[in-house]
Amino acid sequence: MTRKDGAPRPRDYLETPSHFGRYLEVSWLAVETDAERDALWAAQWQHRLAVDASEALVFREWTRDDLAQMLGRERQFIWDRFQGRTPMTLRDIAALERLLGVRVAVPGAGILLPIEVQVAPADDGQ
Repeated sequence: MTRKDGAPRPRDYLETPSHFGRYLEVSWLAVETDAERDALWAAQWQHRLAVDASEALVFREWTRDDLAQMLGRERQFIWDRFQGRTPMTLRDIAALERLLGVRVAVPGAGILLPIEVQVAPADDGQ
């Protein structure tokens, strides 16, 4: 099943879509194009974030419903993102970091993704 805009949902890149956000070790589908690879990486980041956020909720003895209330969102909003039915936005990720302390990780690397902006020096014609 795809989203309303015709794009695959993040969970659609898993061999078993119902495992999205539930189990750390999952099997991903093979992709062929650069666009599919980009979407796969985004899905992998969201999956890892959903797993880590779920663990953080358990640690804090909070529920997804508690999280939804803290964010001023409906219950389904959180469930759709944690289950990969809807892509997370940067705002969603920022809120999870603020409330739960989870960070975006590079898929498969086990390290934090550095959030930096590098600006190339201006070409002054020399």
